[in-house]
Amino acid sequence: MAVVVTAAFLASSAAAMAGHARAAAAEASATAQSPAPIGPERYFVDLVLRSTSPAADAADAALRAEVTLIFANGLRQGALPSADKEYLARVVAARTGVTEPVAERRVDDAFAQDQQAADAARKSFAHSMYWTFLALLVGAFSASFAATIGGKQRDRVIVI
Repeated sequence: MAVVVTAAFLASSAAAMAGHARAAAAEASATAQSPAPIGPERYFVDLVLRSTSPAADAADAALRAEVTLIFANGLRQGALPSADKEYLARVVAARTGVTEPVAERRVDDAFAQDQQAADAARKSFAHSMYWTFLALLVGAFSASFAATIGGKQRDRVIVI
């Protein structure tokens, strides 16, 4: 039973990781004609690019894909490079109409929230792996205990 549950957990986590990798690859290759796929950091990109007047232009999908790629690279490196941060602040200021210091704070806040969400996902994955290990350990103990009992039962059988 423990092996079946563990296999289900592992298959589920592998499918989630493969789906995330596929979504990241699709977002990186998105063009202006195709809508951006829904990915885990799409909310944070929307948070950065929100404006008071919602207007969707043709370059919106390409811009969102570019910002998503910059955020993904920043998450991979652990921090946004200063050149990327300045570029994003200029883009956000131009798109939303806020001043550059406000845009830079918006970028910093959104990236910090994105980092917290990624850390929470990593921690939950690590906790699920701890429980998977515990399930495998309990399954191994149960199998060895059942083998011991079965061996004693086998030794008591009289062969005719």
